[in-house]
Amino acid sequence: MKLKLWKRKDENKVKLSPIPKEKLVAPYLKHKVSQLSVPFTTYVETSELPFEIQLPPPSPLPKQIKPEIHATLETLTPTYKLYIGRIIRTITGSHTPSENAIVDVSEGTRLFVLGASGAGKTNLCKVFVEEYFKNTPSSIFIFDMESEYIMMGRPNEDPKLVDLLGNFGLEPQSFPVRALSIPQVLEDDEFKTLLNEYNCERYPLRIDPNMISSDLLQLLIGPSPTTKAYCDAVMRVYREMPEKSLDSLMQAVSDAGLPTQMKKRLLLTLEGLRGMIMPLNLKSLIENRKINVFFFPAEYFPSASERVFWAVFFANFVMSLAYTYQVGALAVMDEAGEFARGELTERMVKTNIAGLYRRGRKRRIDSILASNIGGVLEDVKMNVKGVFYFRIPETALSKSMEAKAVIRKDLEPYVTSIKDYQAIMDFPAEGETYIISVRPAQSYLPVKKKKEEKIAGPITLI
Repeated sequence: MKLKLWKRKDENKVKLSPIPKEKLVAPYLKHKVSQLSVPFTTYVETSELPFEIQLPPPSPLPKQIKPEIHATLETLTPTYKLYIGRIIRTITGSHTPSENAIVDVSEGTRLFVLGASGAGKTNLCKVFVEEYFKNTPSSIFIFDMESEYIMMGRPNEDPKLVDLLGNFGLEPQSFPVRALSIPQVLEDDEFKTLLNEYNCERYPLRIDPNMISSDLLQLLIGPSPTTKAYCDAVMRVYREMPEKSLDSLMQAVSDAGLPTQMKKRLLLTLEGLRGMIMPLNLKSLIENRKINVFFFPAEYFPSASERVFWAVFFANFVMSLAYTYQVGALAVMDEAGEFARGELTERMVKTNIAGLYRRGRKRRIDSILASNIGGVLEDVKMNVKGVFYFRIPETALSKSMEAKAVIRKDLEPYVTSIKDYQAIMDFPAEGETYIISVRPAQSYLPVKKKKEEKIAGPITLI
């Protein structure tokens, strides 16, 4: 069904022609869109939703701030070696790691792991956490998106917590761990004592005029050179407003002349701040190693947008601490695929989250590559440095694993199943985003062979 567009002369707003109720699969998205006076460009048909919003790409990075930012990141972010050989042994049981399969991963690198059920996504995360924790006395922040209860307490006293830590290859007895989660621990007496001891506060995120700053806005949507320039522009408009409030801040975002995509991200994020409460000042706790593992309990929040908002916020906060105070921190979001939709996908990609995607059971990784990697890249317009495609041969698990590091110019020979692969090649080479695809072994996903059709009688070729 094609949707016709029409514009009203008195306002810069695009409206849709009526959609049948049975076709309106995402009414919440329509509601969100109707709240924002954003000049969207086109709507196209798609197999998943009745319409799709195509936004223009973000403005190019200002040249004057690029060298300074890069120099700062180079001095603050140490580089670690992630040995893919360990991942090979974890997934396949093979002890023949590839010598050239070494990836330089710096703090703040985004890793997106794609794969079918049983392909080894969590194993890859497990190895990455092991390597990271072994190289630095860091804090590990695990955002568990499928948690069924609020996890807190010392792991050796909580069997469920021990099991979850075991999934990531972490032994509770090997290092002092204090596991906390967001909201119910705020009322816990032991946690209150901990907050008082280290002068940590919790306060509502109903924006206090004294709190608003360019740094805070960057923290909400993910610090980067581009967002810094835009947030500075918003603050210039906001300072001239007579009333200082969340509504006036949102008005400043609308009046600052930002690109449509950035304006929408900021408005949605600020809208999500209304009435939310969280412990924000965790710097002392992290520095004093009182919290090593932080669990994000998704089930506490009723809507997917709230879950992603909190996960994104904490991931931004963790990585900002790592950059600013040189505190080791690793943010991992497991089972994040269900929450990566639309504008939420963009907010996740723009932040420093390692996302482990789970895209349906008993599906070949080729189809997942074709349907998801291309779609994610096209939707969020993110920078891609390379696609790392780990391919397990469809033979015995005891044989060595073939690991290919596919960097831009070498993309086509290995990732032939991506339909619109040219879209990936058009992205600039800058950036620290890796997409890792793990192909499961044949034993995990058996392939059904088609039955040969028997033809009765001889065939005469003319």
